[in-house]
Amino acid sequence: MWETLFIFILGLTPPVVSGVVAYNAMERMRSRMQAVTGDRAANHAALAYAVSVTPRRRAIGDTTCRYNARSSHLRCAVNPAGPCEGCLSYEAAHLARQTSGTTTSQ
Repeated sequence: MWETLFIFILGLTPPVVSGVVAYNAMERMRSRMQAVTGDRAANHAALAYAVSVTPRRRAIGDTTCRYNARSSHLRCAVNPAGPCEGCLSYEAAHLARQTSGTTTSQ
């Protein structure tokens, strides 16, 4: 009976010791991270501002065209390789907005 209990306790000792060591290491790491990061609210606000500010990319091609992709990689949806000059699908963006909302009455 005592031998069985001793073997059982001896078998449970390594996982328990490992768990205690891992818990202590995590607590040390957590306290160090808290010391480095400081105030969480200020860091969160700074991170949110940094993420919300995205650099503007320059669009290539004619930006007045309705089909312009407004991308630094593609010119337009109809003719991605370009050139914009003399394109048969050119449609001014301001005219496209005006004509798309109107209906013809008969």
